[in-house]
Amino acid sequence: MKVDLHSHTAEHSECSKAPAVEMVRAARDRGLGGLVISDHRYHLTPEECRTLEEAVPGIRVFRGAEIGVRGAGKDAAAWEDVVIVSDSPGAHLDGVSADEVDRLAEFRRETGALVILAHPFRYHPTIVFDLGRFAPDAIEIASVQVDPKDHDRIVGLARQHGMNVVSNSDAHQTNDVGLFHLDLDAGVRTERELAEAVRGGAFTLAADMPALRQRIERIGPMEDLARRVLAEGGGVEDYLARGGVHASLFERVVAGGSYMPNARAVGLRNPPRDS
Repeated sequence: MKVDLHSHTAEHSECSKAPAVEMVRAARDRGLGGLVISDHRYHLTPEECRTLEEAVPGIRVFRGAEIGVRGAGKDAAAWEDVVIVSDSPGAHLDGVSADEVDRLAEFRRETGALVILAHPFRYHPTIVFDLGRFAPDAIEIASVQVDPKDHDRIVGLARQHGMNVVSNSDAHQTNDVGLFHLDLDAGVRTERELAEAVRGGAFTLAADMPALRQRIERIGPMEDLARRVLAEGGGVEDYLARGGVHASLFERVVAGGSYMPNARAVGLRNPPRDS
């Protein structure tokens, strides 16, 4: 069973461009058997799930939410995003601080929730909460937001703290749904079954290869343009004026990174290899 654990919809995530029914339909049309809708600080109701599954037969909609973990002390302005897959919304949708991560551990114990550290190092050069105090069940090694240069670093964290690596889309629009996903060894019907399968490592990291090629074709020229602008001494304004898209893409290239998909993750199982 193919499942994407991380996606956003226009109804409840301001950063998303597509309604939930379109995201679910895109997931089914790409051959997925399940899609976790993990909107920011919002947890779908059972009725909303049923409505989506009735509108798009042939795919299971799982409930999740993406929350923030705020840094503390010198990292107070930083944060991490965490995806929680659960049949219960819990009381943490507004996020927690790095000093309160024990609340996530307690929620996991009480509900069997799956906790995933999303797109590590996206905002900050280090993880802003203590993984020795609380290690999520899994850490994303591939998504539209994960920089491929961080692959080995993420593998190292996973091995050090006993986390599985996962590949998700983090899709905000239909053409990215299922870009990366998990190919589970067996089918699941509930959020708890899904959580158990992921915690147990019963899956292979996978990608929709046509979608992967389309992303490479879309992102590659934009990053090449950013490098040319940089080589000429230009800045983000010059990049955008010459047809560049998204200032964040230019800024990531400036920092030596990339939005290209991490194809090295495809085919991995857990525990992950060192390289």
